[in-house]
Amino acid sequence: MHITGEEDGGPVKVGVAVTDIMTGLYVHGAIMAALISRASTGRGQHLDASLLQTQVSMLANIGSNYLIGGMEAQRWGTRHASIAPYQVFATSDGSICIGAGNNKQFASLCHRLQQPGLPDDPRFRTNADRVKNRAQLVSIINQTLSVMTTEEVLALLEGCGLPYGPVNNVAQTFAHPQVLARRVVREIEHPFAGKINVVGPAVEYSESGVGVRLPPPMLGQHTELVLRSVLGYNDQQVERAVSGGGATIYNYNMHPIVQQKVSELRKASNTPRQVRELTDSIGRLLMYEATRDLPLVSTKEEQSPVGTYMAQEIQPRMALVPILRSGLSLLSAASDLLPDAEIYHLGLFREESTLQPVEYYNKLPRKCNVQGCIILDPMIATGGTAEAAIEIMQKWGALKIKYVAVCASKQGIDMLTKRFPDVQFYVATIDEGLDSHGVVIPGIGDCGDRLNNTA
Repeated sequence: MHITGEEDGGPVKVGVAVTDIMTGLYVHGAIMAALISRASTGRGQHLDASLLQTQVSMLANIGSNYLIGGMEAQRWGTRHASIAPYQVFATSDGSICIGAGNNKQFASLCHRLQQPGLPDDPRFRTNADRVKNRAQLVSIINQTLSVMTTEEVLALLEGCGLPYGPVNNVAQTFAHPQVLARRVVREIEHPFAGKINVVGPAVEYSESGVGVRLPPPMLGQHTELVLRSVLGYNDQQVERAVSGGGATIYNYNMHPIVQQKVSELRKASNTPRQVRELTDSIGRLLMYEATRDLPLVSTKEEQSPVGTYMAQEIQPRMALVPILRSGLSLLSAASDLLPDAEIYHLGLFREESTLQPVEYYNKLPRKCNVQGCIILDPMIATGGTAEAAIEIMQKWGALKIKYVAVCASKQGIDMLTKRFPDVQFYVATIDEGLDSHGVVIPGIGDCGDRLNNTA
């Protein structure tokens, strides 16, 4: 901050978190270098990055001036310490930055400003002269530019051979022709926010496509996944990390959009069509989350309207397993996201007196032909049906199992997460009540009957 701000003003912070961003970029490069080193040496490395060290390294020529020449830095506003003219000038409707880094560029600028005598003026003949007499030179340039619009100045300087550009606000930046031509902004689908625009990667690759693969996560959305899969935490360790404030787990079933849709679904007055539409809508939100960590691989080179790119597809072969009959209500949302997935129906019902699951339909191939599966079942009550379905898929050979449900009882989901710590559950709402007949309260009723109007 000591070097940022106007000469006669106080220190000013930079407009974005540049230190955080640059530290990430340094670490990115360091990781790549360490991986290349490991390929030849067989040894990994511990990387130590510091925000402070990043800030010092970013001083660049300012740091060198002090270390080598003993020159203390000062604030120059938009001006360059050792080049003139090189700063922002006001126009009648905005601002423009102009830099004349050498005598040739200065002469070109003077020609465009209709000041042909300035390059031979003893006050401005060399860059050292111009720096010494900066105030007089800037005053002369301001007299011309201040009565012109920014567009008029841009037209005046077109093709002059020196760097210049308008000071754009954020709206003007995203509307810039080059920003549009390079597809800097990408539209993506967010499971909770809908369609949103984000800034895409800053680098394009000649041999492989690059894009925005996933929407921004909610706060703490993947904390539990990282704690379990990367650090190997068990239930007790995860609970301690969260309760102690060391980690935050995002409870996406508390998202207002999900809450609203579940609240609508609970209404007893809903028609079967309304139940189907709401279940499908909630299922799409859950499926976005359930498919978030599926890895992508580059397949082959394809042609876009403006160039080539590497096509990508989901690597593991997946199966969608709706529990008949209510699970079919989630199948459309699931198959839209995974159109190439295998679909295998699994028939299970709960025996009324014992509440035990009974299998009545199973057409799984004799040999498992997928790496993972997503079980679709709107309701988890006691958890018995879900337990049976997971055991069937595990016995069949599915290595990675995910379970998508609209509603679950706390008793049922607690039992399942303890019984199957490696299975990932995605549930829109968890209700406390579960009566002696296995009915979740307030729940969403018998999904099969509500979906098909067979109550």
